[in-house]
Amino acid sequence: ISGPYAALMSYLAEVH
Repeated sequence: ISGPYAALMSYLAEVH
């Protein structure tokens, strides 16, 4: 994944 949502995807994976 790349782009402005890369950090968001990682964040969501962490909090899940």
